[in-house]
Amino acid sequence: LFVLPIALRLLLLPNHSAPVPDIYDEFSHLLVADTLLHLRLANPPHALHQFFETFFILQQPTYSSIYSLGQGAMLALGQLISGSAWAGVLISVGLFCSLCYWMLRAWVSPFWALAGGLLAVVQFGPLNLWANCYWGGTLAAAAGCLVFGALPRVVVSWNKRDAALLGLGFGIHCITRQFESTLLLLCILLFFVPLVRKREELKKIFRLAPFAIAAAVPFFVFTLLQNKAVTHNWLELPEQLSQYQ
Repeated sequence: LFVLPIALRLLLLPNHSAPVPDIYDEFSHLLVADTLLHLRLANPPHALHQFFETFFILQQPTYSSIYSLGQGAMLALGQLISGSAWAGVLISVGLFCSLCYWMLRAWVSPFWALAGGLLAVVQFGPLNLWANCYWGGTLAAAAGCLVFGALPRVVVSWNKRDAALLGLGFGIHCITRQFESTLLLLCILLFFVPLVRKREELKKIFRLAPFAIAAAVPFFVFTLLQNKAVTHNWLELPEQLSQYQ
């Protein structure tokens, strides 16, 4: 399920070449990738920045994208591996389709989980917009699969690995779709509400919570570092500054 959507899209290359960015969002995410590849979180402002203003990119106090690091990091990974940022898009598509199966295995039988994974390949694979642009979508979806696949596993086995995967998924989502992550956090909290009434279950939740938090913390640290580098304020997101300007 990881390889299938990537292989199908590569088979289409003779007739449908790698996508060329043409939407403002795409150029902004590609700027994140380029900035990361230069081992920076922000770029110094241009001396004549007022002549280069464009959508979704800050010119002051730094020359930077308004978006968080998630999608740009995947594009940078693709650029690093193959020389093409599009490779990062294909990797995230493969991750989403395979994690969709892994998520469903926690809820339904293997047959229906496989059917759901194949449906993800059909719907979000080689012909979908997410696989043919640099705007993103599949990375946040893959993070959601980690969260909703880990939740039922946590309450069944109560092991540290699933708790860490829950935190990892939430962390990746926070660094990809920051505002929507508040809704994801609400879903997580609501899932555990029925268990809070049981004292034994509550003890297990408190025992595993540090592992989930530890897995998510690095992503919050990266967000704070990006905020400081881009906006010069630890608590001000680049998109918030863009809206203010």
